[in-house]
Amino acid sequence: MAAIKFRINDKIEIIDKNITYKSNVHDVHEKTVLIDMPISGNNYYMMHQGSELIFYYCAEDKNVYKCKSVVLGKKMDNNLQFVLITYPEVLEKIQRREYFRLPVAMEIKYYFLPENRVYNHIKDVPIGYFDRMQRAVTIDISGGGIKFVTREAVMKNTNVIIKINLFEEIILLCTVVRVEKDDETNQYKIGLRFDSIDERIREKIIRFIFQKLREQNRLLR
Repeated sequence: MAAIKFRINDKIEIIDKNITYKSNVHDVHEKTVLIDMPISGNNYYMMHQGSELIFYYCAEDKNVYKCKSVVLGKKMDNNLQFVLITYPEVLEKIQRREYFRLPVAMEIKYYFLPENRVYNHIKDVPIGYFDRMQRAVTIDISGGGIKFVTREAVMKNTNVIIKINLFEEIILLCTVVRVEKDDETNQYKIGLRFDSIDERIREKIIRFIFQKLREQNRLLR
């Protein structure tokens, strides 16, 4: 795969044992890259000279690349720890972060909101509607939306509230953007777009997606 250009301050993520360690590119040379010591909370990601490092790189074009490097050593500068790695080899390109759809079956709760008013934010939804939520199973999820299966027919552009449990319970306001009927099962595949989503919540969803990708890759080895 063609090489990509790494830039100072770009972000990388390492996912190991369901923990995401974050780092930034500190310096770039022809054959090496210097990165901040990857950290999750107060815990550093431990690595040793000569070990292989697999990570995800968020590039300028908003795509994410799965990369591989070899750890060359560690460096201290003004009491800050850095890691020197070989110039990364790109293993695969993943779609734009928010649009990459992870096939996953998990339980969610949902409720199709009445069409007699406008909902611009989750706070606009009357609290009583949350008691009417029903269970369904997802087909896939991305940072931009989710798809699930139901026996309820619904029109495009209908507002929906959903509750999903990733690292924590997340409640979102969505809009129906796609409806596909399966005549054999008499079920509907409902594609939703997340509306007015806090970017911190979106990042949690994306982190969940890449954690699952990491788990799948580990199972395939």
